[in-house]
Amino acid sequence: MTTSSMDKIQFTIKGRSVKPKVKTPSLKQAQNKKWEDMLAFQLRTTSIPHYPLFVREWIIPELGRKWRWDFCDIQNKVCIEVQGSIWSKGQSGHKSGAGITKDHEKYNAAQFHGYKVFQVTSDTIRNLSAIDMLVRFYKEKVFK
Repeated sequence: MTTSSMDKIQFTIKGRSVKPKVKTPSLKQAQNKKWEDMLAFQLRTTSIPHYPLFVREWIIPELGRKWRWDFCDIQNKVCIEVQGSIWSKGQSGHKSGAGITKDHEKYNAAQFHGYKVFQVTSDTIRNLSAIDMLVRFYKEKVFK
């Protein structure tokens, strides 16, 4: 065996590869993070009085599953999901039948436990209608 063919062999121990597998984010994931960062900036700079209550990438323990929410205000039970890549071609991720079904299960479980779930898109973040809706919700429903 030559050294070049030896490099291509991955030895396994109990079903795990010796070489660490590093998962790099896809282009879609990077674009989604950009919109999440923009929404975080908008939340930080608006008139929502308690922005620090929003936690990014939060898992709600009482739901029983490890679903991640893009933003969660635990005290007021408000969840925000950024729906990115909605204009991408093909059946990928959240646009497939299985992905849509899992999303509905996640949203219904949160609503069953008393959470308000807001879904925003890159378009609504870009034109500021998402942040306007959230500010209005907090002024009218949370901080009456």
